[in-house]
Amino acid sequence: TVEVMSQEVFGLSCKQALVEHRSAVTCMAAVTNYYFKQANRYMNMLITSGWDRRICVWDLDTGALIDVAKDVHRLQWNEREHMANDVILDLVYSPERNEIGYVSADWYLYLRTFHLDGRKIQLKQKLQGHHGEVNCLAWRPPLHEISTAMYATDPSPFDLFGAWITGSVDGTIRVWVLFLPLPQCIIPEFGSPVCCQ
Repeated sequence: TVEVMSQEVFGLSCKQALVEHRSAVTCMAAVTNYYFKQANRYMNMLITSGWDRRICVWDLDTGALIDVAKDVHRLQWNEREHMANDVILDLVYSPERNEIGYVSADWYLYLRTFHLDGRKIQLKQKLQGHHGEVNCLAWRPPLHEISTAMYATDPSPFDLFGAWITGSVDGTIRVWVLFLPLPQCIIPEFGSPVCCQ
């Protein structure tokens, strides 16, 4: 409850309680200095998700909920806010692509356009390569200045386009180049689940 959350814990005090999720929150990503054209101002936001499979966008300056992502193509009204087929375990924002990447226990990596209007948080890609829950996600941005002296041959696709990197309970790490439907690189099994970045 909010009353319990407002108590001090180890010298810290709760400044705001962001209450909208219906179950455990497993991941969050900060979006800083986002220019919002309609209001002609910069905003600091937080994107959250978790077991309820919902993606919430918050205004960090006010603590207000901006919107919840909605899949307007789903026929069942009660499923329109479900952004995956199972719980969402990790979420990352890519400022270079204005994109939300998130992974789920349903074995997929999802890529969506970021927007303040939940109906415009559109699915761009849904990628599968793992054989188990996908626990963690990282974004590797493209290199903006590639030195020709550094590369005797052509630069790698990772350097030009960036890459999403996923880790799973199947014990593998996969590197996804954005324009390819399959992982560009698979780091073989570690013998145990990959659980963090």
